[in-house]
Amino acid sequence: MAFQLKRESTGERLVLDEGNTLGTGGEATVYSLPDDRSLAAKVYLKPSEDRARKLVVMAANPPAGASPHTADVDIAWPLGLLWTTGRESRIAGFLMPRIDDMAPIIDVYSPYARLMSRPWFDYRLLLRTSINLARAVETAHLGGYVIGDLNHSNIFVAADARVTLIDADSFQVRDPNGGDAFLCPVYTPEFTAPELHHLGLIKTERSLRHDNFGLGVLVFLLLMGGVHPFAGVHLGKGEPPPLFSRIASGDFPYSRNKRPMIAPPPISVPFETLDPELQELFRRCFEDGHQEPESRPTASDWQDALRRAEQDLAVCETNSQHQYSHHQPVCPWCTRTQQLGGRDPFPSTEAVANGRHHRAIPVRRTLALDRVPTWRLQEQRMRRARVRTGINFKTWHWAVLVIMLWVVLPALWALSSFYVQPLLKFTGLLAALFYGMTAAMLPVAAGMVGWRRAAAVSRGAIWITASALGLMVGGGLIAFISVLAFY
Repeated sequence: MAFQLKRESTGERLVLDEGNTLGTGGEATVYSLPDDRSLAAKVYLKPSEDRARKLVVMAANPPAGASPHTADVDIAWPLGLLWTTGRESRIAGFLMPRIDDMAPIIDVYSPYARLMSRPWFDYRLLLRTSINLARAVETAHLGGYVIGDLNHSNIFVAADARVTLIDADSFQVRDPNGGDAFLCPVYTPEFTAPELHHLGLIKTERSLRHDNFGLGVLVFLLLMGGVHPFAGVHLGKGEPPPLFSRIASGDFPYSRNKRPMIAPPPISVPFETLDPELQELFRRCFEDGHQEPESRPTASDWQDALRRAEQDLAVCETNSQHQYSHHQPVCPWCTRTQQLGGRDPFPSTEAVANGRHHRAIPVRRTLALDRVPTWRLQEQRMRRARVRTGINFKTWHWAVLVIMLWVVLPALWALSSFYVQPLLKFTGLLAALFYGMTAAMLPVAAGMVGWRRAAAVSRGAIWITASALGLMVGGGLIAFISVLAFY
């Protein structure tokens, strides 16, 4: 079924056919134009006066980079209004740049979807996608607009990492001539800043710092294998809280300044894989920004840091598709391929050409790699135990405790037995023997299960060192007391 709408700029009547729809949603349908493949028409199912006034402001004030005549279209901006042709003519929709040969951003940051649809996408292209995304967000901000609901569903990515924002008509718009403000009526909890979660967002004016939070989430998803920055293993009691609750409480698993209640997912990309400058920006966004939203990195900050990270990439000698931050001593993607049982996150060009990028690569599984998940889980159990007791022992606290129990106390006990009462010589001997054997337990156990496994446990190296020290001191005390006891 066909219908007609009038183009405001030229008065031309456009014939739109319901058989030529490009997409449909709960509020509007997008149609292709029969005579112009560069444009598309978005037509509302229920046009309203408020939406019409908003579109008038947007069409009159397009941001730079929204023009369809530029090489890269950052935003699919309303370019011309469409009116009904009946007796009571009204604004029914608008024309916008047509987005062809692009995929939703989730097909890029999701490892499985990326492997299926665009296996040539390497880490450099993920950085490039992040740069272009930040540029698109900056385009909106420089134009005086707040995106409001920046999420995975309104971002499309081309094969060469170009990024375009869609659904611009949901942006928060303020008339630059002092007129009305049109608020963003929608939000997505997983991409919404923590300070907004307790508010009625339909009537809340948003700011650039709220967009900066959503941008940080999206860049994290792109560079961390599709893992949300607040996803992970819940370390507290009860049912794991949903993502929006973790966002509201600021439980960033990679925090430096506080003990989070969320541990990173067991088989996620290590946070240390990121360029150090990017690590700092993420902590500014999700840790510092929780209390001080204005400290979140801007779109410009992300572009500068991401460009430097791209320039400093190192290339793996084994697989040229493995590109990683130069501060890493070895290729993290080769290591990750082994951890994933041969599933290469960035398959070689040869594997892609031969259609073997779907298959696991035969790898020699080593002891250390096989046991990484096990020790991460053990670490989580140990951390959970500390959380439940409410005790936050630091490394030097543990060292002092071990030395007191295994070295100082037996020494004092043994020595005092000779000066207080001769009858306690035997007690001192037993004490020294007991502590000496206790000190020997951990090194012996480490020898049975393997020193590498024992050291993989949180602070395991400290325990082993203290045990060896206790063994030596305890053995020395036994020998000393034995000599004094018989002479």
